[in-house]
Amino acid sequence: MVYKLAKEYPEMFQAYVAICANLPIKENNDCCDEQKAVNMMIVNGTADKINPYNGGEVLVDDDANRGEVVSTQHTLQQWKDLLGQESIVETKEIMKKYEEKDDTQVVIYGYRSIELLKKVVLVKIENGGHVIPNPYFSNWPKELGSVNRDINLPKYILDFFAL
Repeated sequence: MVYKLAKEYPEMFQAYVAICANLPIKENNDCCDEQKAVNMMIVNGTADKINPYNGGEVLVDDDANRGEVVSTQHTLQQWKDLLGQESIVETKEIMKKYEEKDDTQVVIYGYRSIELLKKVVLVKIENGGHVIPNPYFSNWPKELGSVNRDINLPKYILDFFAL
């Protein structure tokens, strides 16, 4: 839904954040695309069993197919392409580990257009599941996958909205 809003109404909000979601494949995409750059954050876990990081069928508890999605990298590239090719500042940040025994890791990739004053961010949760990373969350259903505690995602999102 966030991607649809951003594509069809790119000026409605200052920024958009999609958690555990990729863009649908072309055959499932019913958006009227305005082709305008927006501030977009994508947060996806590489071990998400519901929204596959590398693309594929979206499956939920009842094994109902919710359609196919493209990969997170393809999703990211579509939003990056709208920034244009010139004056792009790229960043990469590896978050400090909260718990050493935790097998997840947060890597944040940023792409900022100096010209358009827009940015696209990928918060990649390596080995992360279909969850919201947060140091204070502890009781997620195991079937959703590993919860990362290296980043307080709700706070990070609020900071992103503040731009």
